Amino acid sequence: SKHCLAGNTLVRMADFTVKPIRDIRVGDWVLGADSCGKTFAVQVVNTFNNGQRQCYKTVFRQAYLQSAEESKE
Repeated sequence: SKHCLAGNTLVRMADFTVKPIRDIRVGDWVLGADSCGKTFAVQVVNTFNNGQRQCYKTVFRQAYLQSAEESKE
């Protein structure tokens, strides 16, 4: 796999709780998303341990929605 995650990376579970990825097991239900951003429950069918590799930290900017009324202020 080209993509690795640190063991403490938090995963959103299907019940909206979070769990470190190292604790995810086959049969768990996580929250998945399609290319449009629609979310849905997905059952874990496999896990991978690729050993220790270099990890990169990715920070996503926070976004918010602004109503038309708010934009007039």
